[in-house]
Amino acid sequence: MRARDGRYRAIALFVLLLGVGLRVSLAMVNTESNDDHFPVIRILHAERRIPVKSDCWECFQPKLYHVAVAGLQTAFGADSAAAPVRLAQLINALAGAATLAVVYLFLRGLGVANEVALAGFALVALNPKLIAINAQATNDSFAILFATLGLFFALHFFQKPGLRNFGWMTLSVILAALSKGNGLIVFCVLVAVFVLKLAGSLGARDAAAAWGRWLGAFCLVFLLFVPYLGQYWQNYRAYGSPFVINVRREPLPHLFEKTYAPWRGVTSIADSYLTFRFVELMRKPWIDYHPDVVSPRHRSSLWTQLYGRAHSAHFDGWPPSWRDPRTSTRNLARAAFLLALVPTAFFLFGLARIASAGWVRGRAGLRASLEGPQGIMALTGLAHLAFSVLYSLQYRSFTTMKAIFLFPGLLAFVFLLAEGMQTVYGRGASGGWARRMVGAALAALLVVYGLDVLILIATLAGGRPA
Repeated sequence: MRARDGRYRAIALFVLLLGVGLRVSLAMVNTESNDDHFPVIRILHAERRIPVKSDCWECFQPKLYHVAVAGLQTAFGADSAAAPVRLAQLINALAGAATLAVVYLFLRGLGVANEVALAGFALVALNPKLIAINAQATNDSFAILFATLGLFFALHFFQKPGLRNFGWMTLSVILAALSKGNGLIVFCVLVAVFVLKLAGSLGARDAAAAWGRWLGAFCLVFLLFVPYLGQYWQNYRAYGSPFVINVRREPLPHLFEKTYAPWRGVTSIADSYLTFRFVELMRKPWIDYHPDVVSPRHRSSLWTQLYGRAHSAHFDGWPPSWRDPRTSTRNLARAAFLLALVPTAFFLFGLARIASAGWVRGRAGLRASLEGPQGIMALTGLAHLAFSVLYSLQYRSFTTMKAIFLFPGLLAFVFLLAEGMQTVYGRGASGGWARRMVGAALAALLVVYGLDVLILIATLAGGRPA
């Protein structure tokens, strides 16, 4: 058994080094990002002031990442044209590497089969979209890292309450909210878990008082720092909302009748949230950037967009230098979408297992499930999916349908994947046909993931494809 564990640890180390290497390599050759955050950094670095929403397109964002980059730029004197970009991207590559380390520790502590832990870790480490965002100069990688840390320490804290895990959990959640607005999702989930713990212990005065103190301290410390340092309070005073962005809200869509907003994405509730256009995705594995045309048809389907963006670095065709119209690259995306049905099925099955287990146990059992690790992870995953729905519903542009918005809930999705995979790998001896088929599909998907990123690195290093 020890020899077998050692072999899996050695493979996991190789995957970790490969994942970090791909991130660093891409960060060294990339020059663009999904959104331009450098005006924020330039104002911080050159003018020595905190920019506000009206100063630039991304100036509405919380600024922990931008302050870190500007500070290091000053410390290292990185004032040449290329140096600040590489520095900003390498910082995120390191944040991505730290995220992988947390995911590995999390999976090793779950007690799942070695094959499950290794598969879950490899799918995260080599995911092309996660690698892509870890090599871009945006604040997403900070939000992903600190939200992941917050969930990691939260699981330990709720299993065994103590000041150390509480402190690390609270600090991580604060840093997530100071990095990006969707970092607040983890805070909201944990407040809900605290409330459930408090409600479940009302019959025991001492336990209820203890959970009440923990909840009060968590909210108090968070509210002492985040509203002001994250500029949420300033935005509320200036614009009437702490969550303003530089995109106009659109009228809500109808249930069935299609209506259109600029950069058409959400057309109706039924068309955008009750569809998964896999056939269309396989037919056209890319996004066309036409502001007034929904083309291809999968551009109006949220779940299809999230699926496509999550499994390919080339599907978005953005930033512009990442576009690759070659047939071979598009066929690689098709292979990724087909093979990714396997982990997606395990994820959905894991979520269904948790939901059905709570339902079967009745009201008390459901509450107990929600308070435990399974419930925390299910709530976190569903909260991030709900955020994607609400965000796209308010702004209706296909550009709001971003898989990267799900990545701060990374541990939840990995947990649900592992929960589903245990049904295959957690029973009996190895060698069954189901294991072999699943293992082959996952191995092929990982190869496709790696090739997708390697092609992108080679393209950016050698010039855009014809």
